[in-house]
This record gives sequence, C-alpha cells and structure tokens, in this order.
Amino acid sequence: MVDTIRTLAELNSLLADNTSANVSAQDIRDLMLSQMCHAEIGSTGEVSEVLGAGFERVKLSQAGLFLRGFTTDLGNYKITGTPVALKAIVSCELAFRGTLDADFELAVFTDPDGTPSQQTRLNRTVTGLGTQRTAISWATGLQLAAGDQLALAVKSSGSDWKLDFGRLAVDRIGVE
Repeated sequence: MVDTIRTLAELNSLLADNTSANVSAQDIRDLMLSQMCHAEIGSTGEVSEVLGAGFERVKLSQAGLFLRGFTTDLGNYKITGTPVALKAIVSCELAFRGTLDADFELAVFTDPDGTPSQQTRLNRTVTGLGTQRTAISWATGLQLAAGDQLALAVKSSGSDWKLDFGRLAVDRIGVE
C-alpha cells in the first residue's frame, strides 16, 4: 500500500484507542509521513531582469535536496501539491542587487491560478537598496489549504533586479 499523508482527523481515526490492537505498520508509516512534509525550491544562479509595475515571480527553478509530500513546478517557479490542509513554517532567503535607491517589495503568494494572487503574511520591503548586495531572510507560520501553491514574487517598477541566491521552503509543523 502507498504511504499516504493524512489530516489530523484521519490519523486520529486510524490510531484510535488501540484496545483491539488494530494499528498496522501502514498506519504508523502514514503517521510518520504526515509529520515530515517538506519542500524547497531555489535559484540556479544569477538572474537579471527589469521589473514591471506588478508582482513578478522570483525565478527559483531548482528543486531543493528534500521533497516529501509536496511537489514543485520548476518551470513556473513554485511549490505545488499541498497534500492536505496543514499548518506550516514558510521561509525565504534572498541575496540580490538592484537599482540605486529603489524600493523592492517581496512577498510569498498562495498561487492557485498560475499568477501571484493571494498574498500571505510573508512580505517584506527593502527600502533605498542601492547597488550593493542585499541579503534578507524571513519566516512565518501559515495555514495552508489542500492544493495551495506557493510562489515568491518581487516588484519595483522599472528597476533593475539581479538575483544572486534565492530559496523558498515549506515545512509542516507536525500533525496539527
């Protein structure tokens, strides 16, 4: 049988008071898999572009070393396939350069329709950057719905943007 990521209610049902000794090895594997969901997507190297007025996806097109429970869409620069509703820690790391004195707004979106649409609480603004390399990292806890997709995006109208390094990761916070 295939190991299955389950919701807390499903796990509670499978692992109910075990007076009849009916907890199987499969039930235990499902419990372990349900706790270990993780995905990460990162940059493959330097990417330069001029940003438009709206949010544009940060070009993260390399799968991370660990992928369990989620999937990635490298061509569209996002983490996909949230298996079940879950609480997660979502984290971002970036190193970039840009136009002198430009402000850069960075945000993580749940991305159901292929374009940045529903901004999460994971947003930061870097003010008056200058041309020096800027490194930034941040994280927060989020409630994700089954099927949610995560994409990191940036905007700064007309500004040069050079990504040196980027990483977006999601980790399930145990079984909620």
